[in-house]
Amino acid sequence: MAVALMALGMNQLLMVYLSPHLFPKDERAKTIIGKSMVVNYFVLFSSIVLLFFVAGFSGIHWDAQQVLLFLASILLVRIPSTMVFYAR
Repeated sequence: MAVALMALGMNQLLMVYLSPHLFPKDERAKTIIGKSMVVNYFVLFSSIVLLFFVAGFSGIHWDAQQVLLFLASILLVRIPSTMVFYAR
C-alpha cells in the first residue's frame, strides 16, 4: 500500500509541473497526451508480460490485490512522466 501512496504523490508532483503545458487546450497539449498514451500502452502490456514471467519462474506468490496495486502504481507514475518527457 505504501508503494501506491508514493506513486500517487509522485503523480501529483508531476501533474503540478505539467499543468501549464496541458491546461491550455491547444494542439501541443493534444500531441503530448497522444504520444504519452501510445507509449504507456506498450509499458502496461510489457509490465503485464514481465509479471507473468516473474510469477512463473520465481517463488513469489502475489495475490490479485498486490498485482493490481503494482500495475496501478506503474501507471500512476509512467503516464505523467512520459508527458513530462514530451513536454520538454
